[in-house]
Amino acid sequence: MPKESLNIYMTVTDQISPVLASITDKTRALDKESQELQQTYEALQKANRGLIERKTELQKKLQEVNEEVKEARKQFKELGDEASSDAYIKAQERQQKLRNEIAATTKSLQENQKIYKENIETIRKNDVGGAGASLSDVMAGLNIGEELSSLALTVSGALASSALGSDMGDIVSKSLGSAISGGAAGAMFGLPGIALGTALGGVSGLISGGTKIFEAKDDAFKDYYGGLYDDVKSRSGEMVESGSTIAGGREQTRMAFSRRLGGEDAADDYLAQVERMAADTNYDYDEIVGYAKLLLNSYDPGDVLGVLRDLSDATAGLDLSSGDVNMMIAGLSRMRTTGKATQEYLNYFRERGIDADAALADSLGVDKSAVSGMVTEGKVSGEDAAEALLEYIRTEFGGLSEGLASTYDAMVDNLGDITATLEARGGDAYNELRKEGVGAEMEALGGELGDAIGEINAIIGENQARRENLQDQYMREVLDAVLNGGQGGLWDKFSEEQRNTLAKMNQDYAELKERYDESGGTDWEAGAELEALYEEAQGLGKAYFDNSAEVKRLNEIEEDEIAAIRENTAGLTEATQASYRLSQQLSKGRGAVYLQDAARYASREDYARRGREENALSSRGHITERRDLQGNRAHAYGLDRVPYDDYPALLHEGERVLTAGQARAQDAAQSAPTPIQLTITGNSFTGTPEEMADQLAEIIVRRLEQAAIAAAPK
Repeated sequence: MPKESLNIYMTVTDQISPVLASITDKTRALDKESQELQQTYEALQKANRGLIERKTELQKKLQEVNEEVKEARKQFKELGDEASSDAYIKAQERQQKLRNEIAATTKSLQENQKIYKENIETIRKNDVGGAGASLSDVMAGLNIGEELSSLALTVSGALASSALGSDMGDIVSKSLGSAISGGAAGAMFGLPGIALGTALGGVSGLISGGTKIFEAKDDAFKDYYGGLYDDVKSRSGEMVESGSTIAGGREQTRMAFSRRLGGEDAADDYLAQVERMAADTNYDYDEIVGYAKLLLNSYDPGDVLGVLRDLSDATAGLDLSSGDVNMMIAGLSRMRTTGKATQEYLNYFRERGIDADAALADSLGVDKSAVSGMVTEGKVSGEDAAEALLEYIRTEFGGLSEGLASTYDAMVDNLGDITATLEARGGDAYNELRKEGVGAEMEALGGELGDAIGEINAIIGENQARRENLQDQYMREVLDAVLNGGQGGLWDKFSEEQRNTLAKMNQDYAELKERYDESGGTDWEAGAELEALYEEAQGLGKAYFDNSAEVKRLNEIEEDEIAAIRENTAGLTEATQASYRLSQQLSKGRGAVYLQDAARYASREDYARRGREENALSSRGHITERRDLQGNRAHAYGLDRVPYDDYPALLHEGERVLTAGQARAQDAAQSAPTPIQLTITGNSFTGTPEEMADQLAEIIVRRLEQAAIAAAPK
C-alpha cells in the first residue's frame, strides 16, 4: 500500500456514465470472485480438520503396527523360518505404508495452508473500488496496455527464466510487463506521461517480482519449521505410546523376578545387568529375560548371565538363531535337572555345530571314541556334561560375541535396546501417573456410574436392533407385496400412492412370470425384466423405510442433538478455535520473526536514546529531573514513555496523564500521513466512454499534481 491515501468522491446528478457503470460491473465481478475465494477458504478449513483427525488416527495405528513389527522381528529371530520372515516383511510394509500416509497427510496440511495464503492475497488484490483503489487500479480496469503487457510477460519470462532462473526471470518479466502497461496508461498524457508511467510500472514490477521471491522463500521457511513441528510432536507421541508398552511389559517382568530372586531390590539389580548385557550382545532385553527364566530352573541367579554370555559367543562363531539358543538352553537345563547326559540332549548341540563328543572327551580325559558308550551306559552326569560343553564353547568361541557386537546389524539391534530402555523411562512416568486415572475410572465404572452407563448401553443396543428389525420388515413386506401380493403389518403405513405402486409392480411381476414360465425359461427378455423388477422392489423397500415416520422422527432427534451441541459449544472458543489458531501460527513466516526482532530492538534503542539525551543535558547543566522529599521524580520537559510499572513521579497542576492506549493512538495519529481527498461534482462529461475516461483521468492527474506541489518542502 502507498503511504498516501487517495479518496475520490463522485456525484452524478443526471445518469450514471457508461464508464462508471463499466467500473462498477468489474467491481461486482471481483466481489463475486472474493465470495468464491471465501467459500474455498472455509472448505480448506473443514478439510484441515479432517486431515488433522486423519493424522491422529494414522499415528495411533502406527503405534499398533510398531508393536506388530517388534513382535514379528522377535518371532523371526527365534524361529528363522520362511513364515516368520514373511510376517516380519509384511509388518514392515504396513509400518512404512502408515508412515507414508502420515507424511502425505502432513504435506496436504501444509499445501492447504499455502492455498489459504494465496486466496487471502487474491482477495486483497481484488479489493478495488474502495478507499484503497488507486489510479492504476482504475486504468487496469479499462484494460489499457493489457495485450502488450501479456506479450512482454510471455517472451521476457521465457528468456529470463532460461538464462537467470525462475525467480530472477519472474522479476525481469514483471518489471518489463509493468513498464509497458505503465507506458501505455501514460500515453494519454503524451511523452511525459509515457516516461512517468514506464518508470512507475518498472518499479512496480520490481517490487512485485521481489515480493514473489520473498513469498517463495517464506513458504519454504514455513514448510521447513512446520515439518519440524509435526516431526517432533509425532516423535513425542510415538515415544509415549511405545514407552508405555515397553514399561508395562517390564513391570510384569520385575514382579516375576522379584518372586524368584527374593525381593524387588534384587530384581532391580538383576534387570539392570540385563539392560547392560542387551546393549552389548546380540541378545535384546526380552530375549535375555526369556532365556534367564528358563536357566533359573537349573542354575543359580549369579551364573545365568555368564552362561548366556558363553552361548552368545557360540552364536557369533556358528551364526546361530535365537531358536538354536533356545534348544541349547533346553539341553543344559534338562541335563542339570535330571542329572543325566543322554544322546538326545547332546544332539541338541551336535546338530548346531558344537562337537559334544570332543567336549566330553577333553573333560573326562578319555578318547573321543569312548564317549558315546559312556553316555549310553549312564557314566556321564548331566552337570558334568553341561559344564564340559560350556568349557568347550569358551575355548573354541570365547570373546567372539564382542566382534559380533561391532557389526552393523548387531549395532542397530543394540541401539534399539538402548532406545527401548530410554523410551521405557518415559513409559514408566506415563504409566505411573495414568494408574491414578485408570484407577479412578475403574472405581467409577464399578459403581453407580457404571450401572447407569450399562443401562444406557443396553438402550442403545435395543435402539439399533429395533431400527435394523424395522428396516428388515420394510424390505420383507415390500418384496412380499411385489412377489406374492401380500399385505403385511406395515401395509396401513404405506401411502395410497405407495400401495398403488406395489400393486402395479405385483401385476407386472405376475405377467412377466407367466411369460417366462410359458417359454420354459427361454424368454430371456422376460427373465431380465423379472430381475430388474426384483431389484427395484429391494430399492423401494429401503426407500420406504428411509421415508417412514419412524426414521423421520429419528432424524429429527439427531438434528436436535446436532443443534444442541452446536449451541452449547458456540461460546467455548478455546475448544472450537484451537485448530484455527494452530493453523494461523503455522501460517506465519519470517515476517513474524522480523516483527519480534524489531520490537526488541526498538525497546533497547528507546532506553539507550533516552539515556544518551539525559546524559547530554546533564553535561550542559540542564536539569531534566528532580525528586520531591519522598524521592518521586518530576520531569521538567515531560516524559515520552513510562519506563516500568509503578513508576513514581511528581505531577503539576495543568499537566495531563494519558493511558497507554491513548498514548499509542495519539502517536499513530501524529505519524499517519494526511490523506489527499478529491471531490469531483457535477456531470459535465461528454463524448464517448473512452473520451469521458480521458477527461476523468486528466482531472485526477491535475489534482494530484496540485496536491504534490502544495505538499513539497518550501
